[in-house]
Amino acid sequence: MGQNKQLKQLIIAAELAAILGVLSQLIIPLGPIPLTLQTIFIGLLSSLRPVQEGLKAVGIYLLLGLIGIPVFAGFHSGLFSLIGPTGGYLFGFLAYVILTGLFLKWYGNGRWLLYVGNLLGASVQLVLGAVWLMVYQQTSIQQAFLIGILPFLIVGFIKVIFVCELSHYLRKRHQLN
Repeated sequence: MGQNKQLKQLIIAAELAAILGVLSQLIIPLGPIPLTLQTIFIGLLSSLRPVQEGLKAVGIYLLLGLIGIPVFAGFHSGLFSLIGPTGGYLFGFLAYVILTGLFLKWYGNGRWLLYVGNLLGASVQLVLGAVWLMVYQQTSIQQAFLIGILPFLIVGFIKVIFVCELSHYLRKRHQLN
């Protein structure tokens, strides 16, 4: 791969990471884990872009936050954000991108496949966040479910519907594969 193509891919990933950082600031506080629009963007990224590009974008986003640029929800950054109560959700974005992206690559990207792929990715991301929350706060599985999953189920499902319908529309409108 030529240097120009690599540079172009890195620039695109950095732009996507910047969008993710902006959408992370649109929050609704729900206890220790806020509700943000970044998961909508993760779903769109997973549904519309190649897995490798999505991973680069999320990797850049996590790296920017780690080095102190306030890209995480509530303008947070730093190591504590990655190992604190939201860390599992943040790293879960990588799982969302991988699972949804590969599912769609292997099985196709029809409307219902978008739903299956995004429900898979979003569910695993949510479970990873809750598991990390359970470890971090030293709580039971039941408590982690009540704090880390239950408050996000209905809104998360609505987000998946929005992501899938918008992705389906964009794919048809712009004739994306």
